[in-house]
Amino acid sequence: MTWASGRDRGAKERTEQKKPSKGLPESIDLPVLVFIDRFETGRLSVGKNFDKQTAYLDHLNAAYHYDQKEHRLDLKALDTPWSNSTGSAVVGLEKPFALNTTIQTKGELEGETIEGKARLWGSLQDVQTEILLDGDDVHLSAKSTVHPF
Repeated sequence: MTWASGRDRGAKERTEQKKPSKGLPESIDLPVLVFIDRFETGRLSVGKNFDKQTAYLDHLNAAYHYDQKEHRLDLKALDTPWSNSTGSAVVGLEKPFALNTTIQTKGELEGETIEGKARLWGSLQDVQTEILLDGDDVHLSAKSTVHPF
């Protein structure tokens, strides 16, 4: 629903809502080649004033490229107050869009070092997932298949 402005203040005008897609897109191509060798940011935090902010990201260093074969994101560093991560994500351009993603992380949970790995592979039609967390007293292994379209 949208609000229309004009002579009749407060009058509502009903607009058609966009419906979610009913399947894979025909294309995920971009109209131009894209090569970003590095994009980087410092700390991102949220809070009403400087003294009471919660940091969610300490540092991000990544690269992205798109050519006629794939979209590729290289995560050189993703540092948060809880963990440090690296990895990459690649999505192919031919339907059903091959997917290969791996993220490694190392952090601390209640004073215990935890190492983790998240993998997504397959295609955008059938995404296989695997999550592993390992520490002295923490061990988690999860696998699933997700069908986002």
